[in-house]
Amino acid sequence: MEENIERIDLEGLTRKARRGDPEAQCALGHYYVDNGEYRNALTWYKRSAKHGNAEAQTGAAHAYRFLNKPKKAEKWYRLAIENREPGAKYHLGMMYIESGSVEAGADLMESALQDNDPLAMQYYGDLLYEEGNVEEAKSFYVKAANLGVKDARNKLDQLEGNAETSRGYASGGNSGTNDRMVPERSKPDQPELSLEHYKLAAASGHAEAQYQLGMHYELEEKDLEQAIHWYEEAAKQEHVQAIFRLGGIYAAHQMRTQAYELIHEAADRGYAKAQYRLGDMLSKDGYQEEALPWFELAAKQGMAAAQFSIGALLEEKAPEEAVKWYKLAAKQGDTDAQYNLAFLLNEQGDYEGAFSWYGQAARQGDAMAQHNYAIMLQQQGRIEEAIEMYKAAARQELEVSQQFLQKNGMAW
Repeated sequence: MEENIERIDLEGLTRKARRGDPEAQCALGHYYVDNGEYRNALTWYKRSAKHGNAEAQTGAAHAYRFLNKPKKAEKWYRLAIENREPGAKYHLGMMYIESGSVEAGADLMESALQDNDPLAMQYYGDLLYEEGNVEEAKSFYVKAANLGVKDARNKLDQLEGNAETSRGYASGGNSGTNDRMVPERSKPDQPELSLEHYKLAAASGHAEAQYQLGMHYELEEKDLEQAIHWYEEAAKQEHVQAIFRLGGIYAAHQMRTQAYELIHEAADRGYAKAQYRLGDMLSKDGYQEEALPWFELAAKQGMAAAQFSIGALLEEKAPEEAVKWYKLAAKQGDTDAQYNLAFLLNEQGDYEGAFSWYGQAARQGDAMAQHNYAIMLQQQGRIEEAIEMYKAAARQELEVSQQFLQKNGMAW
């Protein structure tokens, strides 16, 4: 969940979560997972899950896995599966496979595949690739890539660009092309089947394998000493993601100087996540002016969180410019950007624009957007639609909507 919602305004996100916004509660859970605070994450995931948020149920399952509590993880995955949450079957299947219950895991994987789960498609692609069935693997990678799995797209690029791919990288050696043969494992839930291959490749000096091995030790085995060792080995070969992850570890352990240096180095190399993270660190430390150019670099690479952060920094002193950046993030589906954009446009007298963006945020479940959208619907005489929106916000425990409905003798 590394790319899940990170906000420059953690206090604002927490305020929304505390007033009962299930999306904010889930996002806060993601934030705490990303920072290794799994028990805090569980608190917010469970609150969000009470509203029926299946994504939060999956998040709770992930957190329990990180805490090495497989029975509780299984329970939450099962709840998410009942609510048809995409990926839940895949993750539970992987948990079974990793624990040795291969048959049960395979059954879930096949079911996920029938549901067109993109992660299951990539999993089968990986299995076929391991067996040397490159053309069949490519067909699964194509399906996964078309459903938005970036790693599948990267693997297709590797397969297309490397004439030696059909032999895999297990043959060893250290020619200049071998790094491209190492399959990516950017998620801790992907199969363990090639772990020994990673170890062999990492020992042979493959930077990508060293990075992936670092990810394995950091996220799966919680062995930071080994994780740091392999990240450092990859970093010596200028592997930008390893440099960034290493900086993240130092930041999580309050080693600010080392964290800044490493994240700055990754940002200088053009890595969007590092550029955003550096801007976020600078901003939280009170250096907003210094943060802005780093946010801009990440935003120009399409990162919605960075675009939102620029809007937040510029909202008071340059609202017109803030509108531009909020709009970029809003078009990518960022709910907070949609809400803030609507608020600014309303302040500027663009009621049509405000109505449109409040509506989009409301349909994504933002309680305050639902309330404000209801007000605008009411002003247009669309009373029944307005009441439904007030009720939707009230069900998320938004007090101002509850008070309106109580005053008019309505239940929700």
